[in-house]
Amino acid sequence: AKAFKPEVLVTVGLFTVHRKSHIKETLPILQESYATTLEVGNLEMAGYSAQNFCLNAFWCGQRLDTLEQEARAYCNGLVQFKQLTAANWCRIHWQSTLNLLGVEESPSLLSGAALCESEFLTVLLEANNLFGLFFFYLYKLTLCYLFGEIASAKNHAVEVSRYLLSATGTVGEPAFYLYDSLSVLAVLSLESEETSEIFKKVEQNQTKLQQYWAHYAPMNHQHKVDLVEAEKCRVLG
Repeated sequence: AKAFKPEVLVTVGLFTVHRKSHIKETLPILQESYATTLEVGNLEMAGYSAQNFCLNAFWCGQRLDTLEQEARAYCNGLVQFKQLTAANWCRIHWQSTLNLLGVEESPSLLSGAALCESEFLTVLLEANNLFGLFFFYLYKLTLCYLFGEIASAKNHAVEVSRYLLSATGTVGEPAFYLYDSLSVLAVLSLESEETSEIFKKVEQNQTKLQQYWAHYAPMNHQHKVDLVEAEKCRVLG
């Protein structure tokens, strides 16, 4: 029943396949979903298909130059279809990719060809767009950590945690556990008064990451667990 195919493929691509198989296996599923939505005229589902493709492609090691082109194309297509909420989600992935490509002057600031951070955040907050807010702050956390702005990364992690329920089951959830742990371990020393609390927080993240993610899909998440363990060892000397 082709009319129902997009809903099934979107759900499988966003929540199911990556729990036991490599994330990249969801990409053709979501591309097929997008193509089918155009055939049957389900433009709302086209938005979900496109944004989920951009999300999963970002987190499974796709080439950034290719990802940038795909995210831009999907975003522009959704604007034409007047699927503006999903287009805004795509903008977050698109701008983050541009930042990693070194196109923007401030690599941790989500401002450039795809969006203007301050204006965009206002739009998300006014719409109470919880899913968008989660990924906005997740990418801020990620970029700040990667570019050495650790204090900002830790602040963004607090914001991500506020919206975590809205992205449960997506690849964004284990990504948060990884970067939340890495950011608090980055500048930790054994002399710090917060050491025991931080190690407790990291252990909670590690337990979720191992039990619910890496155990079933090590090809997607075991390296996250191992990297955090290595950082713990570094702190412990």
